[in-house]
Amino acid sequence: MDQETAQILFREGATMVCLDVPEGTEFGFDYSSWTAGPLFKGVKMIPPGIHFVYYSARNKQTDEVGPRTGTFINFEQKSVVVRKWNPIAEELTEDGISADDVQRIQDNLKDLDRFLGPYPYEGNGGKLHTNEQWTYNGQLLDIVESFTYLGVIFKYNCKFLETEKKLAEQGQKCLYTMLSRTKYLYLNNETMLALFETYVKSILCYGCEVWGSHKANDIDKVFMKFCKRLLGVKANCNNAMVYIELGCIPLRCVRIIRMIKYWFKILGTTNCILKSCYVNLTIDCKAKRSCSNWAAFIRSELYSIGLGELWEHQEYLVFQKHFSIIKKRIIDVHCQELYAVINNSQKCYIFSHLIDNFCMQSYLLKPIPKKFRRCITKYRLESHSLAVESGRYKNVARNERKCIFCNHNDIEDVFHFVLKCPLYNSLRSRYIKNYYVKKPSVFKLVQLLSSNNTKELCNLGKYLHYATMFRNSLL
Repeated sequence: MDQETAQILFREGATMVCLDVPEGTEFGFDYSSWTAGPLFKGVKMIPPGIHFVYYSARNKQTDEVGPRTGTFINFEQKSVVVRKWNPIAEELTEDGISADDVQRIQDNLKDLDRFLGPYPYEGNGGKLHTNEQWTYNGQLLDIVESFTYLGVIFKYNCKFLETEKKLAEQGQKCLYTMLSRTKYLYLNNETMLALFETYVKSILCYGCEVWGSHKANDIDKVFMKFCKRLLGVKANCNNAMVYIELGCIPLRCVRIIRMIKYWFKILGTTNCILKSCYVNLTIDCKAKRSCSNWAAFIRSELYSIGLGELWEHQEYLVFQKHFSIIKKRIIDVHCQELYAVINNSQKCYIFSHLIDNFCMQSYLLKPIPKKFRRCITKYRLESHSLAVESGRYKNVARNERKCIFCNHNDIEDVFHFVLKCPLYNSLRSRYIKNYYVKKPSVFKLVQLLSSNNTKELCNLGKYLHYATMFRNSLL
């Protein structure tokens, strides 16, 4: 252990001072024991929590060790516990120790440092030794690579990959059941999202307060699969566009928010075991620069959104005041990341001009027939079969993805397909206002695709539907 880590553990950990312990006494802490020397005064750098302290007196004449005596002591962070050896009872007691004595020892703790043994961190945890056995109430405990507790699979390596795969599997089954039950109910997008959040998301995010710091790609895929199916777009459609179109935040964002909420719960808990575990995690954060435990993830997330001061002064946090600030900042940061993807992608050029706010887009809430609404979505999200998209997967240069149905020599993109190509003039005159067709421009295309007029949107959906069918019949 390096000097910097030792100083942090000494400053943050607890200390047990044992006065007048006879030389040769067997003294133990948790799984480790020693023989007390002439200068032994106790143990330092103790991680907060409940520890088992035990000792055995030694007969100086026969060198025999007496019966082992022990007790559980709850050590708080930075606390000092003082015990004194009773030579008659041969045990450590609090008798004869006043509050002034404890305060005096605490004030001069640095002077005692060289007489205090360090807590044996190396002796706790790790791989079991060959033939090592554990018993409880006389019964031999099985040694396993993983076990399930309250639906969460805990592995020997502290990874939650199996948990994520299991939850993704269960969420997938629930999703298919939900889709089969609602197939002929013709529910709108808002209701379907609400059903997903109630029945499927609760499964996908189960216990994420514990494992949410790990990547969960399988779980995220289930949510994205549902969103794309709801919109009726292809599987290779840009994920950022899908999130923005529906006004949904990624499940990773949801998991982080739930972890932050649980963090506030831990800060205010009176459960000594839970509190001690958290204090130990924070001590590890301070002692190890490359620490990757649960508390380190919370700290990293707070610093990444510019709220690191809340971590440094967590003892003053108030849930009702600060949680909403953190939640809003997390959502804002994730929204900015989505918008950055949109703005940096050539494929999303038109789409970037169609959105104003991060919410479900208005046309999805209009009473438009499903097949027409989906056509609008496909062309808004570039999930169509026009040459500008199909050429992408055939390694055709963008300037060579020309329309083969007219002699305009234009790239067959959404603008050309909707407002320019003469092949669809008859359909265009029937369903699209002359304002958009006369002197067509990208600005007018954006106006049309982001219209709030239900009739106009319905006619646009009809045009896209029938024009697509006509185009496909000619291929």
